[in-house]
Amino acid sequence: MNKPKFTPGPWICVDTSHHAHDYRLLPLDSCAKFDQESARANARLISIAPEMYSLLHEIVDNADMFPDDNDLVAKAVALFEKAGVQVLV
Repeated sequence: MNKPKFTPGPWICVDTSHHAHDYRLLPLDSCAKFDQESARANARLISIAPEMYSLLHEIVDNADMFPDDNDLVAKAVALFEKAGVQVLV
C-alpha cells in the first residue's frame, strides 16, 4: 500500500466563529504539510467519510461474524465513540 498523501491525524475540530457552519479541521501536528496535493487528498478522505462510517457500522452490526477478531469490532466501536456516536454491540 502506498503512503497516503492526506495529512495524518490526529485532527481537531475548531469553532472559528458564532455561526453553525464555521468550523475548521486542523492537524495537531503544527508541522503538517499543506500543499495542493495534500489538500486534494484531505478533501477526498473527507468526502468518503460517510461511506467509511457506513462500513464501520456494518462491522459493528455484524460483530457476531467476527468471533475470532473482537479487536476489529472494538476498534470500530472506539472510532464511533471518538466521533461522539454511541454504539450498542
